[in-house]
Amino acid sequence: MTVSERIPFSGLLLPLQEGYTYSYDRRTTTDRFFLFRMTKPGVTLTGSPVTAIGDTETGNKEYWAKWEINQYTVTVKPENGEADITITQDYGIPITAPTLTREGYQFNGWDKAFPTTMPAEDLTITAQWRDIAVPTGEIKIAENDWKSFFNTITFDLFFKDTQMVTVTAADNSGEAVKIEYLLSDKALTQSELAGMTFTTYSAPFSINADNEYEPT
Repeated sequence: MTVSERIPFSGLLLPLQEGYTYSYDRRTTTDRFFLFRMTKPGVTLTGSPVTAIGDTETGNKEYWAKWEINQYTVTVKPENGEADITITQDYGIPITAPTLTREGYQFNGWDKAFPTTMPAEDLTITAQWRDIAVPTGEIKIAENDWKSFFNTITFDLFFKDTQMVTVTAADNSGEAVKIEYLLSDKALTQSELAGMTFTTYSAPFSINADNEYEPT
């Protein structure tokens, strides 16, 4: 897309316009004659350049700048297993951030501000996610196991010998899950648990046969 824009030019002095960058190149020994160059974000100056103004010319001069609007691309990395999304538009055209979903995760914004119009540069923007899926795993005592977390677990088991407890857990992030446990002889409320010290699980541990335990 090409647009023409009238740039005020009185005599031989070019007024400064907001949004433009100017550079001057004096080509004579007086202050009368200049060559000038202009740049503007998101567009390229096209057409025949002004390379000289004759020293015999008189009167006011009027020049028109021709701009070619540039195209840029915003690459969106969804980070949800799907292919990258590319948005290619002319500079200044309104653009909309895509709506993304990811099972077990909540969308948590972008790694940088998503522009509302196409900027004067190529951008790569990455989606941010927060894991909200409940971990899966298993609590195992002897040959008995439970695969339900964050729910009430009732053992109702009695052993005459010391037993080993094995705990495994995983979530959909694929990263290691930190497991902590607390042995108690009674059920505890949330407020009571807040003041307790949990033990980091690193290997199976034993529970005594003559004690009562509440799983936590």
